[in-house]
Amino acid sequence: MDYQKSIKSLLKEARAGVSYQQLSKPYRAFLKIALFPIYIVEVALIMAYYIQLFFYNAMMSPVNYLEAWQEKKKEGIQHATQAVLYFVSTPAIFFFRVIISLMSFSFFFQWFLLMCFTYLATLGGVEWQPYINVAPEKEGVKTVLKSSAGEKFATVALVFFALFIILIPFNYDAYEALMVAMAAYGVVVFIANPIVSAAARKPVEVEVAEHTKDDPPPIVGLDAAAPNGMFDNFVFASLMMSFVALFMFILAWDYNGSDLFLRPDYSFGYYYNYNGLPFVAILLLILCAGMGIAKLALSMFMGIGKPIVKNAKTILAVILLSVCTISAGYGTFKYIQYEFGSNNNYVSSSYITDTQAVATARNSSSVQSTITTKYNIYYSANVYYSSGSATSTGDGGWRVTLFGTASGYDYSYDWVDKNFTAIVTISEYGTVMSTTVR
Repeated sequence: MDYQKSIKSLLKEARAGVSYQQLSKPYRAFLKIALFPIYIVEVALIMAYYIQLFFYNAMMSPVNYLEAWQEKKKEGIQHATQAVLYFVSTPAIFFFRVIISLMSFSFFFQWFLLMCFTYLATLGGVEWQPYINVAPEKEGVKTVLKSSAGEKFATVALVFFALFIILIPFNYDAYEALMVAMAAYGVVVFIANPIVSAAARKPVEVEVAEHTKDDPPPIVGLDAAAPNGMFDNFVFASLMMSFVALFMFILAWDYNGSDLFLRPDYSFGYYYNYNGLPFVAILLLILCAGMGIAKLALSMFMGIGKPIVKNAKTILAVILLSVCTISAGYGTFKYIQYEFGSNNNYVSSSYITDTQAVATARNSSSVQSTITTKYNIYYSANVYYSSGSATSTGDGGWRVTLFGTASGYDYSYDWVDKNFTAIVTISEYGTVMSTTVR
């Protein structure tokens, strides 16, 4: 099995980019940005493959030498001497061959992962060959991704990737929203990508000849890119994004109740529990509803984009747009109420300041005990606070957020060093009521 020839052939086919050639330049740029994490994994797999290939060839070198030496030495000697020669050299050759066979087993799985990520990175632009020892039959007709489907996917992938990247800096304030965005991006890249790449295809004629990296195979029958199609593609991406926004909205409702930004604590009355999940959900709902309304207005009154056709898809899109608009309006009302409205009735005076609340949380032994217990630190415990802030809970108490590092030894005397975020509830009298660590 020529493993080096296999990967060279795969990379040559991937560089040709027959599916990418179907798309106009802006959408190729969209894909390169949106699939950047896939490219990183792809490069890592290629490097790992070549590293193993190096050791594979290193193991093959003594085998080839011994087999050549064995064939050369057996010439001109009698059978008894040949038997001694084979008795001495064959065990060494057999030992190396066994190791090489185990490396071949590893190559099989490495190739499978490499093929999967190459298929994802090229939008199905390579011949699907999951088994390295089974070569598919080459045909003169090749199927590539349709340009319309590829452009829609490129736009959707870019929008979901952008949402994920934008939410990363707000990890502490919008942790749930970040997790939803990361999961949605994973669904687009690892589930929608292969489905679209495999289903939305068309046959094209590809010249079977040698080509360089800068001279990919010519493709017959390219779809002409619609000059005004980018707006419609972003509208479609907003439609897909609305499902994520509605899921975040429902999640925020389930977590905070109908007030969205005010969560009830039945032990200590009401307190403010602001987090970025409802805020991000409402912002996305406004964006999705705005894109839908803009599509309706621009298409009907200004003739921009494709005309709206009355069919089942349009009816479902209008229903989804209506749900997003109503949810966005309700969420906006609740946010305004949270900032300026009736929720202020829950605010009462406090006997301590925000600075004193932070100091109380820092100096509390119960807070430190909760942190060390969270990470199973029992010996030489050390809790270091890097920063902290306090916000009013609305009933005179404070919600203190502490950032820091906890270190020490666990029961097995293994060293533990963890970053943490501690959420401490302080009463209006300066008493620690509860501590949550993540």
